[in-house]
Amino acid sequence: MYKNNKFLDCLLIRKEDSNKGTYGKTIIIGGSINYPGSIVIASSAALKCGVGYVCLGVTKSVYNRVACVNPEVIYEVFEDDNFYDEKVLTKCLKYSSILFGNGIVDSKKEEALDFLLSNYKGKLIIDAGGLDALKNIGLNKLKESSAKIVLTPHLKEFERLLNIASNASPMFLIGSIGATMLGDIKLGFILLIGNYLAPMIVGILTIKQSKNLSNMKEVPANTSNINFGTALKSALDNGVNTTLQVRSFVVLFSIIISIIKNNAYISIIFSNIENFLNLPQYSLYGIFLGSVEFTNGCKLITTLPLTIPFKLSIISFICSFSGFSVIAQISSFVSKYNVSLAKYSFYKLIQGIISFFITFVISSVFTLKYTAYTSTFIPDNYNITIIIYLFILLSLICTLIIAISKKLHRS
Repeated sequence: MYKNNKFLDCLLIRKEDSNKGTYGKTIIIGGSINYPGSIVIASSAALKCGVGYVCLGVTKSVYNRVACVNPEVIYEVFEDDNFYDEKVLTKCLKYSSILFGNGIVDSKKEEALDFLLSNYKGKLIIDAGGLDALKNIGLNKLKESSAKIVLTPHLKEFERLLNIASNASPMFLIGSIGATMLGDIKLGFILLIGNYLAPMIVGILTIKQSKNLSNMKEVPANTSNINFGTALKSALDNGVNTTLQVRSFVVLFSIIISIIKNNAYISIIFSNIENFLNLPQYSLYGIFLGSVEFTNGCKLITTLPLTIPFKLSIISFICSFSGFSVIAQISSFVSKYNVSLAKYSFYKLIQGIISFFITFVISSVFTLKYTAYTSTFIPDNYNITIIIYLFILLSLICTLIIAISKKLHRS
């Protein structure tokens, strides 16, 4: 039965003079009243894979339900029925590996994960509810952590995390756009607020996960042994190819922007649409240009004769939406995982619209009588009317988002 079993070959042979502490100590933090089974299965898997010392970190209510399932497992109990207990979390730091997130629906899971990322230096696996907490904390926290981190999203969780991974960085918004293109770093902070509140809202709207994973492709693992030279060559090849690929996308879509910008017919069409809808001149035209490639698009928009609130709002929409150039890049990188590009593009579009509205409201409040370049903003009845229209539009959009999101989650 076990002959030529590759899985058994991965297991360490037990030494006669060893004990359970010799083969690693792991703690699994998770579980809830409605989802106690995931941590039980995870602890059983850890034991069968050869971990010598397995502990479950659970709340008191969950402990009463799972305590007798695996007699080999020990427990760390969070007394207050939430996972943000620094006394218990400090005990967890002594373990050689931590699995965080299975079955967690606790409202303080973000604080608990933030504590582990800030203080733990071992192997940290983030799964399920932990990924939801990570989305609210922000992926930048991973870079600051000293832990060796592994993320284990399934296909639907992976699609949601893409919205975070493809957003503009704070340095780009504050430095490149605010300080350099607009000439005022304060405007960059307004963009930062809109661009980071929008994905949080989208994350809340998409928090429920689909359980249908039948369309997920299995990615074959590369189990062949390679030496250091081969691994280094492969890393360099992949790095250079990825850099050239990204640059090629930027150059290609920059050329497309130049062609569109120099086409008088396209400019006339957008001008007529703007006049028909009674929108500020170059507003739709600027959004269209920026949606092609957002770096060059943002630079073009800063030179257009728009009021500061509209200029910032358009830039905020473009940075949140990311543009067709970034969508094409994402498609080239994740196509092998069978991720729904249509769903990703839809979420990015909604994120851009929300960011536009947030930025417009904030900039309308904080940029009164502000003058920069060719733009002067003085509040009048026209701008107040626009705000009212945008508020009504956002309400309708939010209703549409919820309806479509529920439908997408069932697919």
